[in-house]
Formats: sequence, C-alpha cells, structure tokens
Amino acid sequence: MRKADGERKTFYDKETIDSWIDRIGDLDVTVDADPEAAGALFQIGLYADGERMLLLSPRTVGGTPVAENGDLVEHMRQLWDGGDGRERAGWAERPSAMDLAALELEETFFRAHAGAGTTLHVKNTGPAAVSVGDGVIEQFDAKEQAWYRLPLPPVFSADASRLEPGNAFSRRIAVPAQLAAGQYRIVVEVRPAAETGAGPGPAEPVHLAAVFQIWRAE
Repeated sequence: MRKADGERKTFYDKETIDSWIDRIGDLDVTVDADPEAAGALFQIGLYADGERMLLLSPRTVGGTPVAENGDLVEHMRQLWDGGDGRERAGWAERPSAMDLAALELEETFFRAHAGAGTTLHVKNTGPAAVSVGDGVIEQFDAKEQAWYRLPLPPVFSADASRLEPGNAFSRRIAVPAQLAAGQYRIVVEVRPAAETGAGPGPAEPVHLAAVFQIWRAE
C-alpha cells in the first residue's frame, strides 16, 4: 500500500487482508468515462504467490478509471491507520548465540514478489550440544530504526533439532513472495542443550540472525 507522498506499508496478516476485502466487496463504483488526470491519495496492490492480482486506488480498479468513492477512500484510510500485524522484535535485548552456533544464507539478495528460495545452514560452533528452534522472519523499519516480526508462518521448522559440537544441518527455504522491497532477517532460537529443561522451566533462548535484502522489481 502506498500513500500519495510515497510512503509505503505492507500487510502480511491474512485475517487483516481478508477482513478488509470483505468490507469493500459490496461497494458500488461507477466507471468514469471522462477521467481527469489527478493523483491518488492511496494505491493498493494485492498479490498472491508473487503475482499482482489487482491494483486499486480511489480512482482506478484494475486499471479501469472510476468515479472516486468516498466510502472506499475511508476504508483505505482505516487500513493505513490500523495495525499491520507486526510485533516489535525483542530478541535484540537478549544474549546473542554467536558463541554457540552460526547461521548463514547462501543467497541474500532477492527480487520483490519473485518467490525465490535459498538454503539456510546452521552449525554448532560451540563446545556443547545445542537445541535449534524454528526460523521466523523479521523486517527492518527504517523510519523507526527497529526490527519487527512479521505475522508469517516459520520459514522452516527445526523440531528442536539437537546439534552436537561441530555438526550442522541445512534447510532449503522459500522466500515469501509477498515480501516488499526492504531489509529482512531470519531469526532462529538456540538453547544450550545442557540447560534445556533444567530447573523449573526451559532455558532462556539466545538467538541467531541472518540478514537478506529484497529489491524492488521495476
């Protein structure tokens, strides 16, 4: 979604998207046979599996000029002002797992909405066994200078894989096609195996991160 001033926002939460589509589905629009050249307050692109299915603005629907609909504009404004389903990442305030394991991606640059893939490698570089959790995606918000976890399924499930010192595993993962241009990282929880399940509760996790970049397709 883009505002007239060029600011962009991407929505990944399926419930938020489906609910918004339901709200605009019954709106009546009228084809404008004599459209005037004018900027649009909002522009929304709807994507599925990396393919743009619809481009929508207050004055166009799928490339067809329409008379501006005040209700549609208001629904767009509400979507922009509402939450986008992201959660501010808190793992950066916790200890890093760099002294326990290493995380790498074979490829780190991808074209937006291309639905590419890469291979992820995790290696135990420490002196003791570790337990590796799922991998999730976080996005860097340049305006707020902060990382946010996206409401997407894990890019891979490690099923609490145990790695002995010096051992490694690899996973082929898909880069979600709906990711817009920007900076992202895959974050993986790691727990020292000797502490897993110790005491009254599980050990506090530490984390690994591998950064990748999505560039905008022209």
